[in-house]
Amino acid sequence: MTNPQAPQRKPRCQHITKSGQRCHADPQTGKDWCFMHDPEKKQKQAEAQKHGGEARTRQISPEVKLPPDLPVLQLESSANVYDLMFETVHHLHCGKMDTRSARALAYLSAILLRCIKSGQGHIVMLLSDTINKVRLGEIDLTTAKTVGHLASIMLIAMKQAAEEYAALEPAEPAPLPEAPSNSLAMLARHLGIESVPISFDGATPPDHHNVHPAALAGPNAGANGVANASAASQPLSSCL
Repeated sequence: MTNPQAPQRKPRCQHITKSGQRCHADPQTGKDWCFMHDPEKKQKQAEAQKHGGEARTRQISPEVKLPPDLPVLQLESSANVYDLMFETVHHLHCGKMDTRSARALAYLSAILLRCIKSGQGHIVMLLSDTINKVRLGEIDLTTAKTVGHLASIMLIAMKQAAEEYAALEPAEPAPLPEAPSNSLAMLARHLGIESVPISFDGATPPDHHNVHPAALAGPNAGANGVANASAASQPLSSCL
C-alpha cells in the first residue's frame, strides 16, 4: 500500500543513454520522453541542433566588413598586387574593412606573388578571381583561405614536377678534346708533358745547294780524295 505521506518522485524522461543512465530531463506533457529524445520529433530535433550551431557560429565569428562597390581588379603583375595592398591598408585606416578580410587578402596576395614570379598563369587567374570575390563579399573567408592553401600546394607540385622532368632528361655529352696535331703531341698531352721546342743553336743546317766533297769522290778520284775537274763538271743525273 502506497504511503500517502511519502514524497512523490518527479517523473523523468524514459530515455536510457549509452552509458546506461536514465535521462534526467523532464518529460513532455502527456509523454514519457523529453523533447530531445522524443522519437516522433527527430526532424525537429535536427533542425533545432542546426539552428543552435549557426547561432553559436554567428556569436564566435565577427561580421565581415567591406567597402561597397569595389571594382574588379586585374591582378597580373607585382605592381598590381602592390596597389591592392596599398588600397587594403587605406580601407583599414578608414575603418571600412575588418582585419579578418584584410588578412585573407594578404595571404592570397603572397601566394599570388609567388605564382607570378614562377610564371604559373593558370594559378594566377585562380587566385585573382578569388581575391576579387573576397573584396566583393561573394565568398566566405574560410573558403577563400582554403583556395589559397590549395593553390600553394599546386605551385609546389608544379615546381617538383619540373625538377623530376629535368632529372629524366639525358645529360649533354662532354665536349671532345681538340685533336692534337700529331701522335707525339697526343702522347705528351696524356702524360702531362709540355711541348719542348727543339733548338738548332750551334748547328749549321745542311746546304742543299753545295754538294759535299765526298759525294763527288768516285773511281777517278786522285790521291788526295778529290775528284778531277772533268768528273766534277758532269751533272748529277749522269751519275745514276
